[in-house]
Amino acid sequence: MSRPVFDGSLPNRADAQSSAAKAPRQSDVVYGRKFGLALTMEVFTPADRNGLGVVWLVSSSGRSSRDQTLQDSFERRISPLLDRGLV
Repeated sequence: MSRPVFDGSLPNRADAQSSAAKAPRQSDVVYGRKFGLALTMEVFTPADRNGLGVVWLVSSSGRSSRDQTLQDSFERRISPLLDRGLV
């Protein structure tokens, strides 16, 4: 069984924003704890899942911020992945 491959091509900007906006988002999902603090992540679920997943780390100089995932530019970046059914 062949699996779809992400080829790096991007849809146009309007399509990218609409597909990311439609994907359900689970915020503050706890995946672990460190020194008493919850380590959290955002989970985006595409409409048509293909069973493959992507882990996208968002950090800047060792500091992470959920605000980075709320920007339109982040949603444009993940839209091609969601369009291909990657979880």
